[in-house]
Amino acid sequence: MITLLAGLSVVGCTESVLPPLSPPPVDLTASVADAQVDAGEAIALTLSLYAAEGWTLQLQTPSAEGLVVTQTDQEGPTQEGARQRTRLSYSLTGEPGSYVIQPGAARAQGPGEQERELVPPPIFVDIGVDGPSGGELAGALAPPPPPEPPWAWIGAAVLGGVALIGGLVWWMRRPKPVPPPEPLDSRAQRLWRQARAAGLSDHDLAVALSGVMRDYLQRRYDWPATTRSSGEILSFLADKTSAELRGTLATVLQANDRLKYAREGGGDAFFDELEACFHSVLSATVAADDGAEADRD
Repeated sequence: MITLLAGLSVVGCTESVLPPLSPPPVDLTASVADAQVDAGEAIALTLSLYAAEGWTLQLQTPSAEGLVVTQTDQEGPTQEGARQRTRLSYSLTGEPGSYVIQPGAARAQGPGEQERELVPPPIFVDIGVDGPSGGELAGALAPPPPPEPPWAWIGAAVLGGVALIGGLVWWMRRPKPVPPPEPLDSRAQRLWRQARAAGLSDHDLAVALSGVMRDYLQRRYDWPATTRSSGEILSFLADKTSAELRGTLATVLQANDRLKYAREGGGDAFFDELEACFHSVLSATVAADDGAEADRD
């Protein structure tokens, strides 16, 4: 798999050579009802665990720095095809800001002493804000306190003091500039760079990069890409993107799936090739949006 990807050029990324994947015997998926909620509201997180006969799962509790995680419900296990499904519901609460939910991980044990580690991608959520906050927005300067007004009793001084106070009141109440939201493609590039610089294992890096790609598509098209399979994502984009772009996106998503589930791929050359495809997807979607906006004008 590494040899195949290393031989691809950026143009060659437009062709998908990977066959569709059958459902694995065990799986762990995570989703939120809404990635952006008002201040004071809770993020609703759902974990879905799938296990075929003979498999058991040991689940770690989800976490998110700065948020309080509380389990609210459990459904199942219920039979779904050849696997049993269990759904766990959680409520996450905290102060307004942007957060990254780590849905946890599960260690699976199956027949013949098989073992697998399931790590769903991180989920990016906002509470009471539109986009990143905290340190990224903390540079706004607070207005200085108003100077002490003069208390002169003569008419000229009184008029000057009133004018000064009136100016200060206007200055204090003027609309404060709001930093523009971070462009979606810039946000995706930043998260991709952070994931590659984090020193993760090949498997965990594939999971993180897959999460970045799905998060970008979810925000770009307002569609729950983070909870959908690679095939469902490509089907959804059929009438929104070109065949060339979908081929490039298929390479990113399916190559990551191969590494996550079949442990095929990995190494610097593998991820360098995926990064080239990833930037092709960003450039194509941004260009498509710019063209659509020009047509409306």
